[in-house]
Amino acid sequence: WMWIAGMMIVMGGASHLLVESSLALGDLLGIDGVIMGFVVIAAGTSVPDTALSVISAKKGQYDAAISNVFGSNIFDICICLSIPILLALAMSGEQTAIDLPQLGLIWSLIGATFLAIYLFWSNNYTLTKAKAGMMGMLYLLIILISFSL
Repeated sequence: WMWIAGMMIVMGGASHLLVESSLALGDLLGIDGVIMGFVVIAAGTSVPDTALSVISAKKGQYDAAISNVFGSNIFDICICLSIPILLALAMSGEQTAIDLPQLGLIWSLIGATFLAIYLFWSNNYTLTKAKAGMMGMLYLLIILISFSL
């Protein structure tokens, strides 16, 4: 348990460093922090999940690879989003408005999520090379949209 706790502390520190470095880079390049969060920070924090999914897929454990992706995203949305908001509310005692000027980008991400789910579930839950390529291109399109805002 001590090893796990120690690794959690290291990962927390590394995550903090990633966020602060990304925001500083965004300031240096004139890129909004929200955009840096959508692109750089999100990609950086997803590398371990991607590695686990690739390892699972190479072993032929496709269910584990897909479950990791969906489970990780559900955890991120339900836990990693709610806990910081709850902590902020507990510390301030007041509701805090979250200003997201890139609301169009959020809707494009939601649309991309539904498209990815459709591509996965269509044709009897198969994901072909063409569909995987489409999902990769969709992500590149979102990055281009992000940096054009």
